[in-house]
Amino acid sequence: MKKIRPKVIIYLIIVAIVVLMATLLLAGCSSSGSSYFGAWSPDGGKITFESGAVNNMDIWVMDADGSNQVNLTNKSGNYLRPVWSSDGSKIAFEYPRLGGKSDICIMNADGSNMVNLTNSNTANCYSPAWSPDGSKIAYESGDIWVMNADGSNMVNLTNSNDSEKGFAWAPDGSKIAYSTTRSGNSDIWVMDADGSNQVNITNSNDSEENFAWSSDGSKIAYISTNSGNSNIWVINADGSNMINLTNKPGLYWRFAWSPDGHKIAFESGSVNKIDIWVMNADGSNMVNLTNKPGNYLGPAWSGPAWSPDGSKIAFNIVVGYDSNIWVINIDGSNMKRLTGTK
Repeated sequence: MKKIRPKVIIYLIIVAIVVLMATLLLAGCSSSGSSYFGAWSPDGGKITFESGAVNNMDIWVMDADGSNQVNLTNKSGNYLRPVWSSDGSKIAFEYPRLGGKSDICIMNADGSNMVNLTNSNTANCYSPAWSPDGSKIAYESGDIWVMNADGSNMVNLTNSNDSEKGFAWAPDGSKIAYSTTRSGNSDIWVMDADGSNQVNITNSNDSEENFAWSSDGSKIAYISTNSGNSNIWVINADGSNMINLTNKPGLYWRFAWSPDGHKIAFESGSVNKIDIWVMNADGSNMVNLTNKPGNYLGPAWSGPAWSPDGSKIAFNIVVGYDSNIWVINIDGSNMKRLTGTK
């Protein structure tokens, strides 16, 4: 039997490696490291998300079934909190600067034409949110600010020395809800979109935060914490008719209204075990959708996320230091992982 020369063996190995690399490239790429849900596109066809390692997160986009994962930023630093414009053509996000601070940037949905809107040398700008009509972007920078979608006409809406944490546009864009310690503890306030008529609607001795408008803008749900327990409450947008929906000892974290306003998805459990639940908007008929070993968490800042058609809920599963994005039907069936090793 004729021996194969060492040089030939080396050549064959190199050819095999090249073929393997080409195959992988042709097959496309997928995210590596931990992945965190960002947002459904307005038409429900795509999902933005963060993926990468600590202090080196990029913004990715994929089809709603997890296919065609594309790195849109692909740069060093932390690119965080991607949110779609109402027409799905652009994505706003936090852009990293030296010193751990960030600016608000936008880019086209394919990652092209990245523009720094705030472009500040000193301020820390974060948590961008498009107005429902896409004409403005609100964000946090100590206070709550708003600017035109091209970065012009920046206005400080709250302009206080208090701690404001989190805000949300009303569905029609006429008002903004936000959380502030202005009254001594964390309450939910509502103001007109230009910053006028600021009103404390909860005004209680408990701590209220993590809030969201119902789809018709008539109600605001929120988390209220008292003596180590938290519950999901709902209140009319004018501050009337405050109701405890969960009303039992335990821990309730982030949540989201369904697009039709009939249901609420939420996180509940213990420090060691968190599941995704769904209940009717009046608090009845609580159902544990996940109910399996592991922690089932919503996005890092917004809770479980309904698809625009209300048929699915996206969330993260965290195991140790690893996080991946999953979706599940609202009846608890067909739980599917979208990111990470398949």
